[in-house]
Amino acid sequence: MSTTDIVSVTASTPVAKSGAQHKRGQLSRPLSLLLISPLLLLLGWTFFLPIGRLLLTSFTDPSLNFDNYARIFTEPLYVDVFVRTLWIAGTCTVLSLLVGYPIAMLIARPGRMSRIAMICVLVPLWTSVLI
Repeated sequence: MSTTDIVSVTASTPVAKSGAQHKRGQLSRPLSLLLISPLLLLLGWTFFLPIGRLLLTSFTDPSLNFDNYARIFTEPLYVDVFVRTLWIAGTCTVLSLLVGYPIAMLIARPGRMSRIAMICVLVPLWTSVLI
């Protein structure tokens, strides 16, 4: 028997897999949840809890009603700020798409121009490290 015969025999031999076995380097679901639980607690404590308290205060200060939200659409100052914010957000989104997609397409192509574009995009991100 040659080595090619041995390889073909071992490659065609079925391997029984049970639900308890995992791929190499893959953890079981309970262990994964146990390892990620400190991060989820920290995220909940520092992000979700303050946002929940802010929403609760917005509905209950000074009493339980929607007056704070109704004021956004009734007072001219709030309407003006709201419209201006939406305009700036929309303009930034459109400009980012118009500039970003051609650069991304240039970077995705192989070649010298791809490397130059990649350098032009990444070097400004290094300023905090270099200074």
